[in-house]
Amino acid sequence: MSLKARFLALAWQLRVAVMVIFLEALATSGVALFFIFGLLTDAKLVATLIAICVVVSGAAAFLFFVARQLVFRKRWARSAAMFWQLIQIAVAWNSFAGEVTGYYFGVWLLATAFLGLYFLFNKTVVEQTNEQIDRD
Repeated sequence: MSLKARFLALAWQLRVAVMVIFLEALATSGVALFFIFGLLTDAKLVATLIAICVVVSGAAAFLFFVARQLVFRKRWARSAAMFWQLIQIAVAWNSFAGEVTGYYFGVWLLATAFLGLYFLFNKTVVEQTNEQIDRD
């Protein structure tokens, strides 16, 4: 069964949760590309930019993997997605202390985090990802 067929076979609540995690992964990879571009064009803080690029690229890869494993209904993927939502809330909390654009960024992060948490703790999603034996 293909990944697309598995995705379409999921309950709509789990599909929304997967889409939220996937969109967060796309946004995180966009941030990684922004820092990679900064690394290539501005060589003032090379070591710091390399570290940021590695961390943000790793986070994006992690999120893509979690979204894919949610399609396969892995129980641990729901926990990993919840962990990411909690990290997002922590980052959003600190973004309210800056400029006006920080407020928009913080509200966006909080909205997607709470939307993701709502669907991850939905009864249907918990039932579909609560397999006792990991077959795949």
